[in-house]
Amino acid sequence: MAQYFFHLHDRSGVLPDAEGQTLESVTSARNHAIAAARSVISADVIGGVLDLSGFIEVTDEQGRIVLILHFEEAVLRTV
Repeated sequence: MAQYFFHLHDRSGVLPDAEGQTLESVTSARNHAIAAARSVISADVIGGVLDLSGFIEVTDEQGRIVLILHFEEAVLRTV
């Protein structure tokens, strides 16, 4: 198990994650980031905004970036 931190970058700026989450792997951290991104996107859409330019930067306990999940990776766009 490892501690991961999910720092939100969107049109409002940066919201650092001071608490983090204890998860089994980077794959689990990616799944958590996808769920978090979808939550942010959903709240924005309810407010009448669809902005997929944001991202979540995931770091480990040492502050190293282990992945960056762009909002557009969290959804499937169809026309």
